[in-house]
Amino acid sequence: MAIHQRRVADYYDRNTRRFLRLGRGGAQLAIHRSIWAPGVRTRTQAALYINRRIEEHAVAVNAEQLLDLGCGVGGTMIDLATSRPARYAGLTISRAQKQLGDELVLKRGLQEQIRIFEGDFTDPKVFRLFPSQNLIYAVESMIHIPPETNIAPLIAESLVPGGVFILCDDMLTDLEEEMGEKDRALLQEFREQWYAPGIRSSRSWIESFEEAGLEAEKADDFTPWLKIFGPRDLAAAALVPLLRGMRKPWTENLVGGTALQRLIRRGRIRYRFLVFRKP
Repeated sequence: MAIHQRRVADYYDRNTRRFLRLGRGGAQLAIHRSIWAPGVRTRTQAALYINRRIEEHAVAVNAEQLLDLGCGVGGTMIDLATSRPARYAGLTISRAQKQLGDELVLKRGLQEQIRIFEGDFTDPKVFRLFPSQNLIYAVESMIHIPPETNIAPLIAESLVPGGVFILCDDMLTDLEEEMGEKDRALLQEFREQWYAPGIRSSRSWIESFEEAGLEAEKADDFTPWLKIFGPRDLAAAALVPLLRGMRKPWTENLVGGTALQRLIRRGRIRYRFLVFRKP
C-alpha cells in the first residue's frame, strides 16, 4: 500500500468511532453528509437521504450485485439490504472500519447478503475481484484517491451493460489556478487535513467517465440542502487558529472541515451527485 493510502487508512482507523459517536448521522451508521432536501423533516431522514437516492437507481436497474467503494462500516449497505435483498460488497481501506462493519453486519443477521473487504480500490488487482456489478457507488471516498489515479476504466470494466455508477462527493467549481490566494490556501488546508488530494471538478469527473465509455445521466447539486456553520461548527471554527499544526485525529477533522465549509460558503466547492450508465 502506498504512503498516501496508509495515511488515509490510519486517518479512518483513528477517527471512525468518533465520527459515529459524534457525527450527525452516527445513529444511522452514516459517516457521509446529511441532506436536508425538500420533504426531509428529521435527522434520520437527512442522514439516509443519499441512501434513498442510491436505492432508487438500484430498483430502476433491478440490481442484484452492488459494490460500495469506500464503504466505511457498511452503513449504506446495511440500510439498503434491510429493505432490498441483494448481494452487497464493500471495500474499505481501514482495518478498523472492516472489523466494526463485520460486527454490525453479523449483529443484524445480514452476513449472507453483505461482505466487507479491506483493500485499496485504486489497485486494479483488488478492483478486478469484483466483476459483473449492476450498481457501483462511491460516497465521499473519491476525494481521497491520488489525483493521478484514473479510476474510471476500472469502474467501467466492472459494470455490466446497463449498469450504473453513482459518485456523490465534494467537487470544485473552479480550476485551482483560477482561485484567489485565500481560496487556494483554504483548499490546501482542506486537502492536507482531510487527506483529500483527489478533489476535482464535476466537469473533470464527467469527462473522465465519458472517456471510459460511460454516459452521464444526471448531475444533481445537493449543496443548497447542506447545513453548514451551525452552532457546533462555529465553535470549532473559532478554535482553528489554535489547532493548526497539532495534527491530532480530532484537530485534523475540525480544521479540514472548517476549511471545507468556508469553501462551500464562498462558492468554490459544491456537493454533487453524479450518475453514469454503461451502454
